[in-house]
Amino acid sequence: GSSAVGVAAMGVGLTPAGSDGFVNYGHGFDVLNRLSASLSVAGSFAVIVGFIAFPSLRRYFSRLVVYLAISDLWLCTSMLMGQSRAPHYTKCLVQSAIGTFFGLASVMWTVAIADSVRRVLLGRDLTLEGTYEGRLHIVSWGLPFVAVVITVGTGVNGPAGLTCWIRNTAVGTVVRWITFYVPLWFAIGYSGWVYYRVTVMMKRVLAQRRIDFSADGEANVWDLQDDIDRQQRALRVLAMLPMILAICWTPSSIRRLVDVFVPDWGWLPLDYLCVTLGPLQGFLNALLYGATPAVRDAVFGRLDHSAQKLRSVQARMRRLRPNI
Repeated sequence: GSSAVGVAAMGVGLTPAGSDGFVNYGHGFDVLNRLSASLSVAGSFAVIVGFIAFPSLRRYFSRLVVYLAISDLWLCTSMLMGQSRAPHYTKCLVQSAIGTFFGLASVMWTVAIADSVRRVLLGRDLTLEGTYEGRLHIVSWGLPFVAVVITVGTGVNGPAGLTCWIRNTAVGTVVRWITFYVPLWFAIGYSGWVYYRVTVMMKRVLAQRRIDFSADGEANVWDLQDDIDRQQRALRVLAMLPMILAICWTPSSIRRLVDVFVPDWGWLPLDYLCVTLGPLQGFLNALLYGATPAVRDAVFGRLDHSAQKLRSVQARMRRLRPNI
């Protein structure tokens, strides 16, 4: 019945119905979960390759996005590992540890991006590439390591629906909220507050720029508008990161919260949303990053340069042809 239906691992998992903690949800659930996870792995890999391929993208905020992509890639890789049944307890423990570590790391790097935006635009701190980036690494990788230590120390790693994560026991429920869901919703709330403050501030700044521009008769109105549009697009893209977190993890958060008070409850449409949206975070982040003006300029600039070189080679070949 519906009470036996659940979601996958890493927040995408309900109360396991099987004696070994795994649930046979059927082929449809597994396909959706693997498809979403595969899209995220591919998208995150594309972000990393783009960062390596285009030197113009190797800047502070792009580096933070790459750290987020690395976290998403490994989180979804753990989801693709499938069910690790007995006697493969070591594989199950590794899968659970990877999901715990990189799931929280993904949340932390989303917060790091938002806090960096706050420091630059609200705090006017331009020294982020020094000691602050180092502190971000300590926090954004350190807290996930602590989370893994907690899950291993409390013995809650194990089968949790479609894959291994944190078992659905009384202690596991507490650990799950402490190591993932509470930081997740703090990240969404804090990031949303930052981008709201920054959006209000940017509107005032851009309005003032237009006023200052109107007093300068020699300025180019098209250049000004293009610069304003680029800044607004870049800010809108960053502001979407916490929205992606909310979109991907709200169904699983609702399911886990209900499960605290009504164990074994299940609703099939919610379960489908959980297995589909949870692993999709990396793919949506990659799409968002690809929409930024800097990335589009780098990619299309490289394509334009390659096309010009190709046309140049073709022209030289045409000039040489009569002499052959």
